[in-house]
Amino acid sequence: SLVDVQVVEQSNFAINIYIGNGQSLVTDAESQQLSVMPNPYDSSQMDIGYANGSSLVNVTSLLTGGRLGGLIEQRTGIIAPSENSLGRIAVALADTFNRQHRLGMDLGSALGGDFFAVGAPEVLASSNNISSASISATITDPNLLSNSDYRLSYDGSAYTLVRLSDGQGEGPFTGMPFTSADGFSVDVAGGPPAAGDSYLIRPARGMARSLELLIDDTAKIAAAAPVRVGSDLANSGNGRVALTAVSDTSGAEFSSSPGALTPPLLVEFDPVTPNQYRIYDNSNPGAPVLIAGPASYDPATGMDVVADNGLGYGYELRIEGEPGLGDRFTAEYNSQGTGDNSNMLALAELQTSNSMLKGTASFLDAYAGIITDVGTRTYQADVANRAQQALLRQAVDAREAVSGVNLDEEAANMMRFQQAYQASAQVISAAQGMFDALLGAVRR
Repeated sequence: SLVDVQVVEQSNFAINIYIGNGQSLVTDAESQQLSVMPNPYDSSQMDIGYANGSSLVNVTSLLTGGRLGGLIEQRTGIIAPSENSLGRIAVALADTFNRQHRLGMDLGSALGGDFFAVGAPEVLASSNNISSASISATITDPNLLSNSDYRLSYDGSAYTLVRLSDGQGEGPFTGMPFTSADGFSVDVAGGPPAAGDSYLIRPARGMARSLELLIDDTAKIAAAAPVRVGSDLANSGNGRVALTAVSDTSGAEFSSSPGALTPPLLVEFDPVTPNQYRIYDNSNPGAPVLIAGPASYDPATGMDVVADNGLGYGYELRIEGEPGLGDRFTAEYNSQGTGDNSNMLALAELQTSNSMLKGTASFLDAYAGIITDVGTRTYQADVANRAQQALLRQAVDAREAVSGVNLDEEAANMMRFQQAYQASAQVISAAQGMFDALLGAVRR
C-alpha cells in the first residue's frame, strides 16, 4: 500500500522484494531502508533516499504506485506544472500589459510606465557543486515559456540545458549568456562552474506569487494615446486621418522633449497637383520644414504616412478618402488628452489576444487549461483508485477462498461433528449396557 514492489520467489520458497529500477529492499535475510533526504537543489523539498552502503541514493523519480508514489506524482505531475503554468500566465500578463501601457499617456500628459512587476526566474545550485559560480536567468519571451523546470549542467568545457518534463536538451554550448528556445536566457557570474556542477532553473515557478501592482494612483493609468491627429478646418476634400498604431515610445520622437512630439508632423496636399503630398516638420507652424515628398497618393488604397515614407517614428498615421487640393493633416503630442481612452481599449483587448503558448492561447485559455488539466488528472486518479479497490477486493476474496475461514461452513461442520459425537456416545452407551448385562449373567 506504500509503494509498488516487485516480488521474486526463490527456489527455497523465500521471496526477494525490489522497488524502483531493481533496487533490492529485502533479499534473503538482509533488508535495506528507505529514508527521507533533502532535495539537492531545494532543501525545503524532501525526497526519498535508498540506503546504499553508507550513502543515500535519491530514488524519488523511480518510485511509483501506493500512497508514496501517489504523493510524489501529485507533487511532480500536478502541483509543480500547475504552479509553473500559473507563473507563466503572470509573466505574460505583466509583460504584455506593461508593453501596451508604455505606449499610452496618463492624465498628466506623461508617457505610461510599467503597470506590474514580477520577480526573476529562480535558479538553485546543487548542494553537490564544487565551485561558487552563480547562474542567473532572465525571461526573454513569455510567449515561448513552457511549464517545465530545467537543469543546467557543466562538464568542464561546455554547458547542457535539459527540459525536465520531457528530457529534451539544448547544447552543448560554451558561450554565455545563452538564450534558450523556450523564452529565457541564462548567464554566469563569478567565474565558470567546476566540472560536474549543475543548477535547477525554474523560469516560471513562483512568478504568480511575485506579481506586484506598481500603480496605485488612477491618474497614472496611461489610458490615452500620446499622439493626436487632426484635419484643417479649411479642408475641401473628404480625406480622413487616423492614428492606427503606436509601436514604440522609447525613441527620440517621444523622449527628446518630454510632453512634446519631436517632430510634430504636417501632411499637406499640393494646392495645384491632385493627389500629391508633402510631409513637414511642423515644430514652427509658421515655417514648416520639408521632411519627405512630393509623393503620390492613391485614393483607392489610402496611405500609411510614416511607413510609406520610411520615417520609422514609432507610430502610424493613415489617410483615406479623397483629400482636396491644399488639404492639411497634422500629428502632434496629445497634451491634456481628456476624453481619449484609445490605449485603455487596447489594454482591454489583451484579455482575448493570443499572447501565450506561442500565439495559440489567451490568458483565459491558458487559465482554463490549468483547471481542465487538474480536473482531468483528479478524475483519472479517482477512477484508478476505484479500480485498485476493486482489484484489492478480488485479491482478498481469492485469498480467503483458499486459506480463509468461512464461519457458516465451520458452524455447519461443528453441528455435524456434534451429531456424530452424540451418535457415537449412544453406541458406546448401548455397548456398555450390553457388556454389563453379559457380566451379570455370567456371575449367576
